[in-house]
Amino acid sequence: MKGTWNGYYTYNNQAAQEAIGHQMTYFKLKIKEINQDYFTGEVSDDLESGGSAGIGFIKGVINKRNVDFIKEMPINTIIDFDGKRREFDRKHPKIYYSGILSLDNKTIEGEWRFKFGFMFIGFLPIPVLPTKGKFEMRKQFIEEE
Repeated sequence: MKGTWNGYYTYNNQAAQEAIGHQMTYFKLKIKEINQDYFTGEVSDDLESGGSAGIGFIKGVINKRNVDFIKEMPINTIIDFDGKRREFDRKHPKIYYSGILSLDNKTIEGEWRFKFGFMFIGFLPIPVLPTKGKFEMRKQFIEEE
């Protein structure tokens, strides 16, 4: 598990996917520490394909072939349905990933979601609707320098 994984995610909601302007959003995830079944690392989204800015933190657990982790991005990025990108200097809602590790330990496929909640723009509460989608990531076996 330890190392660099390249992947992408998509939205189940076609209108949300179209608002981003790309068929998929790419990301790079680095698992840096493993302690028994638990792991931590960092993640960065590709901005060119509609990702969130900043270096995020991941923490997760692997149980046999089941992989679950939480992605926490430092900047809350919202893309309106008209395609306008807005960034807020506060954490993005936590994103929960759940996937299955392939038998050859080279890929993880699954679903991501974030829960209903509120974010505040000034004093104005804005509801964040539950959203979900799919993801896939592949282990990069040649490490970068």
